Parts: sequence; structure tokens; C-alpha cells
Amino acid sequence: MEWADRPSQEIYEKCMNFIEPDTDGQQHYLPNNLPPYDKPLRFIDCGAYTGDTIKLLSQIEKQVEYVISFEPHPVFVKELKKTAATMPFPVTIYNKGVYDENIKKVPFDPNQYDASRIVDKSDTYIECVKLDDIILDLKPNFIKMDIEGAEYKALIGAKKTIKIHKPRLAICLYHYLNDIIDMPLLIDSWDLGYKFYLRYPNKGGLRLYATQ
Repeated sequence: MEWADRPSQEIYEKCMNFIEPDTDGQQHYLPNNLPPYDKPLRFIDCGAYTGDTIKLLSQIEKQVEYVISFEPHPVFVKELKKTAATMPFPVTIYNKGVYDENIKKVPFDPNQYDASRIVDKSDTYIECVKLDDIILDLKPNFIKMDIEGAEYKALIGAKKTIKIHKPRLAICLYHYLNDIIDMPLLIDSWDLGYKFYLRYPNKGGLRLYATQ
């Protein structure tokens, strides 16, 4: 695969040489330094936290048909529900994680002050679901993932949806060193004609965008 523009190539080269790229300040998931996306959004928010992304969606001049939010942390979900109630578009909330299979009990670190995440062992458990089993018939056109290292498996769990509907993808790549290689190659292996961009909106916030 090839990067779609020179800024992406430069970010990739710096990351591969362990040099921090320059940030571009594009905080939300529809940055103006990518090809524009003009369709009304059917937005899947994986790792919705307390609703920071849907707040940003409400502040930009963009029509939103719906948002489906996935957030496994019970404390964050309480705040997410409050945020969702103030939005000018419908928001459906699942208090679940997303993964490559449906699992009722997945060990989970619920740290509220760092990044809560799936772990090997814990006294706390969450339920995880495959996106294909939840959103396939909803015809999503934008999927965002910031799920603390579970992105690769979650993409596999959304493979059918991505193949059929070809949504724009915004995937965080900063949780593991090999994410910058593994996830673009995974999506590219599905041969869907995506173009791939890297952006670095803030310190430690490397993102992959896959667009049609």
C-alpha cells in the first residue's frame, strides 16, 4: 500500500524513525486537511468516552443522521448519556466494548485516570460485541475507533460492514508500536479501494484515515 499524500508519508517516516511529528491541531474526526466528506453522517463512535466526539460533531457545520456510541466503562457511560441528551441528533448508546467476537465476560481495567482497556486478567469484566452484529443493517458511513489497543480486533469484527458499506474510517494508531503497519495493511488486504492518510492532531494522537 501507499500513503495518499505527502504529509502522510512524512508522518510515517518520522514515526518509523522514532521522531515525533509536528501536530496540526485538527482535534475532531473530520479535519479540513483531508478530502471533504459531504454526506450526512451515520457515525459509529467506538470508545465514546463521555461524549467528547459527539460534542465536536455538534459544533461543526455537518448534518448528522445518527450516532451509535460504544463505551464499556460504566462511569463514562453515565456522563455520555448526559451529553447525548443535549445533542441535536439521535444518539444510541451501548455500554459494551467492540471486538472480533461476541464475549460476555472480558477482563477490563477500569482505570478512570489513565486509559481503561481490555487486559489479560482483572476482577472487572465487560461485554464485547462484533460491530457486524450491531450496525451492518444501519448502513454506517463513518466509523471512528479509539479503544485503547483493541482496534485491530474490532476492525476484524466490522469486516463485513466495511466491505459492504465502505465507510470512512478514523482509527487511532498510538496504542502499540506496530499499529502504524498492521492496521493499514489489514484494511488494504480487503482490496476495497481505500486511500490511506496519516494525521497527527495532538501529542500522542496518531490517526489513520481510510477514505474512498
